[in-house]
Amino acid sequence: MNEILYLFSRALSGYLFMLPVLIAYFLLLLLFRRKQKSLHIAACFVFGFYLFLVIAATGIGNTVAFSFPPEIILIPFRDILYAPRHFMLNVIAFVPFGFFLPLLYKRYRSIKIVAVIGFLFSLCIELVQMLGWGATEIDDLIANTLGVCLGYLSYCLVKKSLHTNFGEPFQANSISNTAELILLLASTFLIMALVQPLIGNSIFAV
Repeated sequence: MNEILYLFSRALSGYLFMLPVLIAYFLLLLLFRRKQKSLHIAACFVFGFYLFLVIAATGIGNTVAFSFPPEIILIPFRDILYAPRHFMLNVIAFVPFGFFLPLLYKRYRSIKIVAVIGFLFSLCIELVQMLGWGATEIDDLIANTLGVCLGYLSYCLVKKSLHTNFGEPFQANSISNTAELILLLASTFLIMALVQPLIGNSIFAV
């Protein structure tokens, strides 16, 4: 229970720095007459907090000091044999990522595209962890990408079972889907890797 509370506190303390970024972004879209649907805006805020939970769970930003050399494990499927719980938790953690992408953006309605984006996002996490915030494992890439694909399939199942127009109220409108996604991902990484360890940890005492 203490670990879960610590995870949420770290994610929340980082997310508080993200709120002004999102508010300013959507106000700018309104100023340039590209107002977004209320459900899309709300879903972006939820998705943003989810991203902070994922990054916080990886340990990125929990300390200020960087360390080398990195710990790299390139043996595939090692966790399935020796740490199956860790492998399954990584799969589950990335299911929402694969669900949110097609929900928020029309461009990401292909499992191939969603899988590639999920893989790249996971790869960024593994590369940043090389700075001393955890081990870089090939199994994490496999598990995370698998979770993203399962999330996409879950979205397809929900859409098929509920209504053919499911997701339309959440879709981005008249903007670059890729640009908004990059804004969300880049802001999360920068805040958790730089702002969180230097400012957030001391202010919020996490």
